[in-house]
Amino acid sequence: MSVVDQLKELLSEAQVNTNADDLYEASADRYKKYAKARKVLDVPSPKAIIRNVYVGITTIDPSIIEAARGMGLTDRKILLRIQIPLAIPAAMTGVRTAVVMGIGIGAIASYIGAGGLGTYIFQGISRTNDNMVLIGAILISAMAILADKYLGKLQSRLVNPKRMLGRHKR
Repeated sequence: MSVVDQLKELLSEAQVNTNADDLYEASADRYKKYAKARKVLDVPSPKAIIRNVYVGITTIDPSIIEAARGMGLTDRKILLRIQIPLAIPAAMTGVRTAVVMGIGIGAIASYIGAGGLGTYIFQGISRTNDNMVLIGAILISAMAILADKYLGKLQSRLVNPKRMLGRHKR
């Protein structure tokens, strides 16, 4: 018996189901799981960012705003030239918090079947395999730490004192 004949026999015995409706339902179920995970990831992120932007703008020393008004700046110019640049550190802290939270919550999304690195953790727990749990936890932690470090560098570039004083190259 040739190799081709053996493969044909195996395929006929395996009863491979290629029904289009089954494929559609499987892809629809997977999409629903991803959509649920997406909703869960989107909920806490804006709250942290908006809260920190609000805190950054409202904690600016009132004497700075009064000095800007004394120099003849309109409310719009005060917002664009003074309040927003002074609120960037707080806003970036909110972005960093939201990204790290999203990475952590994304690991939990694998519990509903959406995939991701959390799969290693949950499979390791169900199989009582400590190595799988450690691999998943280390990879997720490394991703969160690297994202936070990168955003920290971006924040330090945005809050550069020379840039704040308008002495940066364009």
